[in-house]
Formats: sequence, C-alpha cells, structure tokens
Amino acid sequence: MSKTIDNFRNFYNPSKTKEEFDIKTSCQNALKISNIKARIEERKPFTFYGNKNEFEQVIVNIVNNAKDAKRDVEIEIIIDKPTITISDNAGGIDKKYIDKIFEPYFSTKKESDGIGLYIAKTIIEKEMDGKLSVKNKDKGAAFMIALP
Repeated sequence: MSKTIDNFRNFYNPSKTKEEFDIKTSCQNALKISNIKARIEERKPFTFYGNKNEFEQVIVNIVNNAKDAKRDVEIEIIIDKPTITISDNAGGIDKKYIDKIFEPYFSTKKESDGIGLYIAKTIIEKEMDGKLSVKNKDKGAAFMIALP
C-alpha cells in the first residue's frame, strides 16, 4: 500500500520545483483544468513560495470531489491570507465519515481508490507546512487550506 501511495504522490507531483506563485492565479488554473466554474473572492491576496503544480492539484482534487457529489455544484473560493476556503453546495459530508476522509484508501464513492484527499492533505501539510481541514456548513462542505 505504501508503494501505491508513493506512485500516486509522484503522479500528482511531476516536479519538485519551488517558486513564488499567486494563489488566485493558481486557483483559476485549477478550475480551468477541472472545467468547473466557481466564484473566487479575493479578500486579502497573497503569494506563496512552494510547488505551484502540487498546490493546483490539491485544488483540482477538492473541486472535482464536489463536482462528483452534485451535478450542478456551486463552488466558492475565498482567498483571505493566509487561508483559502473552498465551499460547495453538494450536501456536505456524512458525519460518520467526516473524520475519515483524509485517510488513505477511504472513499464513499464506488469508483474511487480513496487516495485523492489523502494526497491533498499530505501535500499541504508535509510539503507546504500548512494545514488542510474540512467542516460542513450551510448546504455543503468547506475545505480550509491554511498556509504559513
């Protein structure tokens, strides 16, 4: 299992190049990759020094999960230094699963390997020294990325 996780991590991370990148621009790039429209509100803009590709893959993973949960999902991204909050209206995460969604190989979807959110959390917390968390709010889930 550990080897599988490493293989997926390498897939999500073809390059370890670090650079200063704009958070809003990276969120916009991730939305283009996902072919998802979202409202982005930039309250307090910021840049971050890290692997831009990895950050964008985290955003792609989170918004794709929302898209998988609800056909006409509405997504909002709020950038408020040092936090990025990604909210949706896809119904939220069942309380019995919310503490498990970042575990490797855990998924509530039939056609999923359950590795995406584990990799996302690993990238944010191990590679970027940040924190990735989730909570239910309003009509959906809110993922919070806090960067140092």
